[in-house]
Formats: sequence, C-alpha cells, structure tokens
Amino acid sequence: MNLPIAKIGYGCYALSGAYGTNLSCNEKIKILNYAFDLGITYFDTASSYEQTEELLGEVFKSKRDQITISTKIDANIQLSKTNVLKSCEASLRKLKTDYIDLYQVHYHDPNTPIDDVIEGLEKLVQGGKIRYYGIGHLPLDTTKLYLSKGNIASVLAEVSVLSLYRYQELASLFPVFDFGIVAFGCTGRGILGNIDKETLFSPNDIRSIDPLYKRERLKNALFIKEKLAIIAEELNISVIQLALLWVINQKRIVKILIGPTNINHLIENVEVINKELPQNIIEAIDQLVQKAHSQLEVILAKEINTILDSTTSASINDLIYVLEYCLEHNKISYQDGVKIFSEVMAVKKRNNYSQEVIKKLKIEIRNNIGSSGVI
Repeated sequence: MNLPIAKIGYGCYALSGAYGTNLSCNEKIKILNYAFDLGITYFDTASSYEQTEELLGEVFKSKRDQITISTKIDANIQLSKTNVLKSCEASLRKLKTDYIDLYQVHYHDPNTPIDDVIEGLEKLVQGGKIRYYGIGHLPLDTTKLYLSKGNIASVLAEVSVLSLYRYQELASLFPVFDFGIVAFGCTGRGILGNIDKETLFSPNDIRSIDPLYKRERLKNALFIKEKLAIIAEELNISVIQLALLWVINQKRIVKILIGPTNINHLIENVEVINKELPQNIIEAIDQLVQKAHSQLEVILAKEINTILDSTTSASINDLIYVLEYCLEHNKISYQDGVKIFSEVMAVKKRNNYSQEVIKKLKIEIRNNIGSSGVI
C-alpha cells in the first residue's frame, strides 16, 4: 500500500463531537489546516462521523493531490454490491474528489456474503473510484475470510499500551496474510493524557460509558500510565509521546491515527515524527504491558462473572462493561453481542429502567455465553 511515509495520520472521530467537545466549523477547519501545516497528509474519516467528510472536502479541495484520504462504507447499510457502490459515490460527493485512497469496511454485515462485498470493492478499484480497500471492527473469523478472499491492504484496529487484545489477535495472522495495520486509540482513548480516576465526563461524551474508564480496567490503565511516566521523564518526553512511539514500533503498523481537537495536544502528538525510541525501552514497555495485561485478564474474568451472577443491583454501564469483554474475548458471537448491545443502549436512552430490566439483560448475556461461562 503506497501511502505517505510519515506514520502519523489524523483521525476525524473527535471532530464529530464523540468526546463531548463540540467545536465550531471554523475551529475544526483550523485544526485540520494546522495538522497539514505540521506535516500530516493522511486523514481518516467515515460517513458516520458527522459532517467530517464534507469538512475534509472543503478544507482540502485545492490540496487534494497533497493528501491521502481514508473513509469507510456507511455503517448503517447492508453491504450489498449495489450499496457499497452507492455509499462510495456519496462519500466522493461529500469529499469533493473523484477518488478515495483507502476505502474501508467499517462493520460486519452477516446478511451479505463477503464475496459480494469484495466484488463491489474490486469494481470500485477497477473504476478508479478507490485506490485500496481495507477492513476494521470485524470479528477474527470474518477478518480471516476477508483476508483470504480479497486484496485487503489494511486492517483498522485499536492498538495501545492499554488495549492489546485486538493487536495480539491480528498478530496471530501475520504468518499467513500480508496486511498492514492502521492503529487508532493509541493514547488509550485519552487516559494517557490529563485523566485520573476523579475525571468526570458529560453524558454526551462517549467516555462516560467507555469500559476502559470503569472498574478494574481503569485501575490497570492508571497503573500502566504511572509506570510509563517514570520512563517518559527519563527520556524527556511526555507519556503520550512515549505511548505513540511504542505503537509506531510494533510490527505491521503502517499508520497511527491521532485526533486532538486542541492545538497544543496536536503539536505534542506530531512531535513524535522526529523522535525515536531505543530498542531497550521498547522491550521494557513490552514486558510492563504484557505483565499488567496478564494480571488484568485473571481479574477481569472473575469480575465479569461476579457482575453477571450477582443478585445485587447493577447499572447499564456494568452491562456495557461485560459486553465489551465478551465480544473482545469471543465469549459471545459478534451477531448476538451487537444485538444485545443495541438492546442495552435502547434501555439507556429511555433513562428510566428498573433492576428487573437489568436482570433480564444479564440473563440474556449469560445465556448467550453458554454453559461454559466466562472463565
């Protein structure tokens, strides 16, 4: 995949307001232009990131030949060949361009054969509408099928010192398939910045329900952050920079996505382009995170079972916490997990639910896990 040499790209997810920061249009334009001026030429977005395709199209219409754009198939449609083509045309219009550099399958559609999706993507390549295509947010078995059937250039995946599971899963495929990884969430979904256990988020900030910010997962994240701070101080860099450099140095990483909506944070992130991490430091961090995650895995399995089996009250956030674990660890099928998650979010949206409702959802999760349980 012939993409810009610099391994840092800008991800537009935060510009859509996902983290509770609703910037004005002018502020978003300033951020994108500043990123470009700092040397970023790779921009990642999606049709579901509110108004960001249109924004990129407007900001870079006169610089199209100087940037690389990656976007994603509409996450709200079935992935039939016809819909894939229509989704691409819609993105092309919004991006004000006649081609997309990297077009990605954003979510799995169990009702459409993968061969049909690949056929649509290949037609887009042949027609010059897209240069490459990739996948992301797919269960491992589906990922394998896409890799075996199509010319998959990249897999979009969360990779950070605080979240190793998906990367380790993909690493098991390295001997068999040739693909690059576009990494997101590299700063631990923001925890490695100015976040501590007392930090509160507004209801419209996705981190208010994010499992990484809850219970044992948050405790583990803050432990790793504390250890990294010691190393970062010795190297005279920030924890954020250390974390980004560690991800950059992992095998098969072709691009890491950053997405600050604050200029100072953007500058801090981009500075890693000109920094290197000594091999002994990489290995020391490897050992630190592997040990911390191994310990966390034991604790998490017990914690998840306790939540599901407890007769005491639980919250919607507890159920989200359980579901993310079950999906990440293949304890529940992707299709069932997504279905139950939709039910949980529908209950949360009503904002008026009883413990009886929570109990029914817990039973549904437990039943879908099966008799073997979580551990």
